[in-house]
Amino acid sequence: ACPTANQILIEMSENPQIFPIVWSVPYWEYMGETEPYAAANVLERQRDYADAFDLRGPYTPQVVVDGCTQNSGLSRENIEHRIHHVEMETDPGVRIQFTDGAFSVHTETTVPTSDIWLVNYLPGITVLTPERGGNAGTDLPHVHLATKLTHVGTWDGQSDLSMPVDCDGEACILIVQQVDSFEVLDFGVIPQATS
Repeated sequence: ACPTANQILIEMSENPQIFPIVWSVPYWEYMGETEPYAAANVLERQRDYADAFDLRGPYTPQVVVDGCTQNSGLSRENIEHRIHHVEMETDPGVRIQFTDGAFSVHTETTVPTSDIWLVNYLPGITVLTPERGGNAGTDLPHVHLATKLTHVGTWDGQSDLSMPVDCDGEACILIVQQVDSFEVLDFGVIPQATS
């Protein structure tokens, strides 16, 4: 089912208001195919979502919108409904800014304590071709495929915060996400260094 979900996200990424990230998880590897970009902390992240959403457990393909609502990745209509629901929420006023190898976070109002995550990803379309499993020999396109997840720090949700940030991969985004509710308060693509 994942190729169908991937295609839906590729089509939705054409909307500049939507920025999907595709995360690989390793629990299908028992079928004999290694997920090259799966990581233990990504699976832990999905398990945390399963607990937060009161699910029986993690599953694929799953789409999490804004960290605070989820759905199967097989229905574009349901995903768009989740996005519309999130768009109706009040803007918390949290903003990330980037300057010369650093980022700053500030807020117009006090918000709950939040984690800051650095996500390395391959921008655009990446095609993977598994050698085994149900999709063996099939070219599978992925949009903005995550390659690494790093916890940068925790923010108190009140004070202005500034820290250095280094994107050691092809592209990176920074995500500010509430610790308890997992709601994404803001994110930003880290500008590429110019020579």
